[in-house]
Amino acid sequence: MTIDASLNELNQVLLEAHEKGDQAKLARLYQTLAYRLEAQGDSDAACFFMTHAYVFGLAVGSPDAALTWEFLRDHGRESGTFRPP
Repeated sequence: MTIDASLNELNQVLLEAHEKGDQAKLARLYQTLAYRLEAQGDSDAACFFMTHAYVFGLAVGSPDAALTWEFLRDHGRESGTFRPP
């Protein structure tokens, strides 16, 4: 399976999660997508999708919200101190 094919499959799963309103799954999927894009060298797109992961993670009280915040901070997209909900 190529990276493009796996991203297309991930996109389909994201659309299904949006239709179902599954915010916890969306947080995980957007985080996965962000890490894949970072591995491909696209930091701007990775940060865009990690922001989505962060928002959905905060909405459901995910323990991964701190990790997504750290990712954004490390990429110069966030400052300050993370305070879990």
